[in-house]
Amino acid sequence: MKREEASDSSSKESKKSDVSSSQKSQPKNIVGGPRVIEPVFEQREPLDDRIKSQIILSLATFTDETPPTRICETLKGMLDSKFGKGWCVFAGAHFAGSCTFEEKYFAQISFGTYSITAFRIFIPGS
Repeated sequence: MKREEASDSSSKESKKSDVSSSQKSQPKNIVGGPRVIEPVFEQREPLDDRIKSQIILSLATFTDETPPTRICETLKGMLDSKFGKGWCVFAGAHFAGSCTFEEKYFAQISFGTYSITAFRIFIPGS
């Protein structure tokens, strides 16, 4: 929707000069900085909603420039502290694996160029 406002020509001129001076102060070769990424859960099994919410909150602190090791360490620490020991987290662009996990404690997430797999294993006595 287009919106027009009535104003006198002197205020239009001052707006033009403000815009042109602010454009001049920015270098033209700036490359965009780190981008925030929206996680996409690719679940085949149900995941506890509380866990999913906490993963989303943790991933919101990362960008496309965050190393996968930092993502793994942060997610594992958060999951172990909030939902009990036994969490395993893998993140990266190229990996494969096979694992056994507890029901409702497995997440497969696309996060930019990374795939993140998080799951909890059974620990006797816990």
